[in-house]
Amino acid sequence: MAVKRSRRISGMLKLNAYMASCIARDEVRQRTIANLSATDWKETLTVEFDDPSKRSPLERHSELLRRILRRAAEVEEIFLFLEDDLDFNRHLLHNLSAWAPLQRLLPGGHFFASLCNMGIPLLKSFPELAYSEALSAVAVGSHAFVISQTTARYLLTCWGVESNPRADVKVLRLAARVGPLLYHLPSLVQHVGIHSLCGGLFQDAADFDKGWKSTSSLPTR
Repeated sequence: MAVKRSRRISGMLKLNAYMASCIARDEVRQRTIANLSATDWKETLTVEFDDPSKRSPLERHSELLRRILRRAAEVEEIFLFLEDDLDFNRHLLHNLSAWAPLQRLLPGGHFFASLCNMGIPLLKSFPELAYSEALSAVAVGSHAFVISQTTARYLLTCWGVESNPRADVKVLRLAARVGPLLYHLPSLVQHVGIHSLCGGLFQDAADFDKGWKSTSSLPTR
């Protein structure tokens, strides 16, 4: 299948989104979709539902994340992965379009970034460029990822290499094998509610800033 190469229109990033959810969370999901629609993000959103026949929340989440990676990697050069219980920075697309790490990304390159930092210790921090790098050994959470097609395909190919049953930990550790684990500074996505999709403890992003807007210039093309 041909890969789409035009990621920007008039300097703005073209970024489709894929959301992990389940039928029982209709109200939460609809609120998250409304929150996303209230931002400047205007691309397509594909919702994938977990398989209720799976025995545990961890197993359902793992199978669902893997299925989304497979579907997105077939057609997207780069994409946004989301869970279904989130709030968003109002200037989401503008901030990602102006983000230095994404501006440096070349076609076919590896890229993996989280937009929601749940208190992960940072290895390096570059606040003037709005990003940090984290250690894979302590990174957790799968609330909002930006993933390139090349990295998604690597994750799928090497899925069985990491034995951790938590899909978020598996993905983060695999991604760290091919590039840095980037985190946007500040967090552009916030975890909301009281329950985690994968059954873990609820956490939120202390540095989430709903109104933050990058002053960096957008690409001219």
